[in-house]
Amino acid sequence: MAPLKPQLNPKIKIIALLFASTISLTIYFLPIHEEPPILPDAKWRYYYREIFISNGKIIYEVNEILKYSAINITRNILVVEVNRTFQWKYFSENATEIISTNGTDTSLSFVNIKNRMYSDGTYTSWWIPTNIFTGKLVPIWTMDFYVKCLSWIVVNGKLIECWVLEYKNAVEEYTLLYERTTGFFILFNIKVSTGSSQQLLIERRLIDTDVRWPALTIIRPFLALTGFASLASLVYLCTKKIRRYLRMPKRETAPFTHPV
Repeated sequence: MAPLKPQLNPKIKIIALLFASTISLTIYFLPIHEEPPILPDAKWRYYYREIFISNGKIIYEVNEILKYSAINITRNILVVEVNRTFQWKYFSENATEIISTNGTDTSLSFVNIKNRMYSDGTYTSWWIPTNIFTGKLVPIWTMDFYVKCLSWIVVNGKLIECWVLEYKNAVEEYTLLYERTTGFFILFNIKVSTGSSQQLLIERRLIDTDVRWPALTIIRPFLALTGFASLASLVYLCTKKIRRYLRMPKRETAPFTHPV
């Protein structure tokens, strides 16, 4: 006969799962990074695309690479240089390219790192506060975005957890993703219906950055998987143990008699 494999004591299993779920979920829900992720010398790049469609045909298309360099900070005002390389394409009715324009330009942006505001009173989209939760409103540009949920996305080969923000009205739909730990921008998609048969589609996404992700950014998705898997296993074991106890035959007790 083959030797029996040693079975782990159920109590030890429960203690181990309780420990794993508690540690994982405690670290997962730890207070997160509250400082702005962008500081002087930080660099990052976005890809931007814009398409205007009328009656199912593309009228024009814009492709841009946006390079950002944080130059300096004075009295909480962060100075960022923006280098833009763009290409515009205009199409004729038969969808053949008729005009193509290429170019580059450079500009400076000034944003207050304490309140994320530009001098005109609008809010930057480069990062958002990290002390937010589902249902909260976050100002970006001139709008208040609704924090919908958390989602996971792969960025440069790394699985990271993001807040999903939304804004909708009769003609516009905005969806933005921000890395949860730092609040750093990841991507947005915008859909604008300018008529019954016309649409403007806009996309912007992070290509790369030298902003260092905190360790919690990288391990947070795995902490969630470990924590909730351990918790589910713990619930299963406890439920199984309770059912087994309820199925045990009840002991019959002898009738009690008073001594004579």
